[in-house]
Amino acid sequence: MTNTGKKFGVSIALLVPATVIAGGLLYILLAIDYGPGPGVEVGAIFCGTWVLFYGYYFKFLRFKQVGAVLTVMAVASVYVNLGSLSEERYDSQESSAFIALESQRTMAVSPSKLDVLNAAADRINSTLPMMTDSNIRLNSAVASLDRFQYNYTLLSRSSVEVEAASFLRQVNAAAVSDACGLDDNLSFLKMGVVIDFVYKASDGITVTTIAVAPEDCGF
Repeated sequence: MTNTGKKFGVSIALLVPATVIAGGLLYILLAIDYGPGPGVEVGAIFCGTWVLFYGYYFKFLRFKQVGAVLTVMAVASVYVNLGSLSEERYDSQESSAFIALESQRTMAVSPSKLDVLNAAADRINSTLPMMTDSNIRLNSAVASLDRFQYNYTLLSRSSVEVEAASFLRQVNAAAVSDACGLDDNLSFLKMGVVIDFVYKASDGITVTTIAVAPEDCGF
């Protein structure tokens, strides 16, 4: 075999260990979910090891130097990228943990809408009953999930003495004004709560109910 043929045969044979080493590196990088595309590092390892083996086999100093440089550069690149990847994953995990913790804290300290409404009802009820005019008394406030109800009584008239349509015209404007003008009611409306004004006659029968929704007050 000529010298040229020998070099060609050896160069082909040396592709096997170079391929094995490069393939092993590729497998490891994929197994650890290596962030950047590993093609550059794997290619550099493949070329570096092949040139390095070739240089050692034929005792070519320049080949050994080039192969060593390529191999070291590939290893250094993997090392640097793995360090950056670890920091990014740590930061991401830390950020996720912080968000989860803040969410739990918010849930723990922030009252629900129903809690807010119930607290408001308790506060209002502590001042009741209260006369709103000479004939109408505000008896109580009642909260539910999406509604807040004021209960009134007409003291001097029974249900048979009240003409519902006429009475509705009489109190509707005042009810809407109270809903859209009082601070408590405004806060309820901004929360998407409907405010009900329920009027009952002296015999306990409901005369009319006025429901004021957020859109009625521009929300």
